[in-house]
Amino acid sequence: MLRRALLLTLVVAGSPLTAVAEGPFIGASVGNANLDDALGNIGPPDDRVDINLDDDSPGWSAFAGYELGRYVGIRAGYIDFSTFDDVLDFGIPGTPIIDVDLDGWTLGVDGYLPIGNWFRLTGHLGVIQWDAKVQIDFAGIDRSEDGSDVFYGAGIEFDLAGFLTLGSSYTRYEIADADVDYAAAHVRYRF
Repeated sequence: MLRRALLLTLVVAGSPLTAVAEGPFIGASVGNANLDDALGNIGPPDDRVDINLDDDSPGWSAFAGYELGRYVGIRAGYIDFSTFDDVLDFGIPGTPIIDVDLDGWTLGVDGYLPIGNWFRLTGHLGVIQWDAKVQIDFAGIDRSEDGSDVFYGAGIEFDLAGFLTLGSSYTRYEIADADVDYAAAHVRYRF
């Protein structure tokens, strides 16, 4: 009887039901980012064109935060969308290339909705302070831009243990007049 009680105590103590729902965490994600942007009126004064840039790029992020309880947390991090590029086909040799390097710092609020003992739905809303470097070969454009804009998204997480979580999420970053969609898998370690 004592063995059963001891075994039951160990099982319950190690279950997600008794996991601390408050405290700091760190994590990282890898995924795919898609930039959809319409660049209008680009080029020399006598030869302006409208360009639609739609490209995928690998991305990654690192973040840290604090769970304020079972249902809400705060998070800050860095995200690098790498380089989006596109080739413009005007039917002439020396086709021009557009490159957009994009990264930023984020600050946001996470919401959690537990489903059973091991899963939870997540949502996040926040602000990104972004930096972009835009190069357009044929137009002679090489400039940097920065700004602050909103991001929001949703995902699902699976607790492997009381301290380790795997998840996936889909986030939209509304950067200037462009939309950057980031689908990612992440791992998170809770202290």
